[in-house]
Amino acid sequence: DLYEVYGAICERKLILLKTVKGSNNTSTTIKKLNGKKLDLKKNYKFYIIAFREKDGKKVQIGNSLHIHIAGRKSSDTANIKGIRVKNKSYTLKKGKTARIKAKLVLADKKKKALSEKHGPRFRYASSNKAVATVTKGGKIKARKPGKCTVYVYAINGCSKKIRVNVR
Repeated sequence: DLYEVYGAICERKLILLKTVKGSNNTSTTIKKLNGKKLDLKKNYKFYIIAFREKDGKKVQIGNSLHIHIAGRKSSDTANIKGIRVKNKSYTLKKGKTARIKAKLVLADKKKKALSEKHGPRFRYASSNKAVATVTKGGKIKARKPGKCTVYVYAINGCSKKIRVNVR
């Protein structure tokens, strides 16, 4: 029913920037922080919380990852425009493991990605932990027969899907 968008310059405390109402609103634009235009030379972080209204009160139903974005005019850092993975799918026997090999694709190859102080280079999640789990380091472990998707997330929210089939 509504969501709140929080943001800040990296390394500062997040503040509420905008509340967006209506379940059909799937995007919003942030142009200011604390009443000032965003400085495209600085790096920013954002976080979103989704709510449902129940009995006149808002109840949290979900939240985003913390995402960090390099300023477009930053002299040394570039945003990530994608993720490249060695394998787009894995077929594993129950109990077996595989390691995801991923690389960042930068918007400007002459610059570097945001450092690890902003957060891990990659984050991983399984759509069904009963079928397969994935560690912080990208190691998939087959749990029981079935299919699921493992998601690889970059620090700015870019993602890649990997299909996992457990036999």
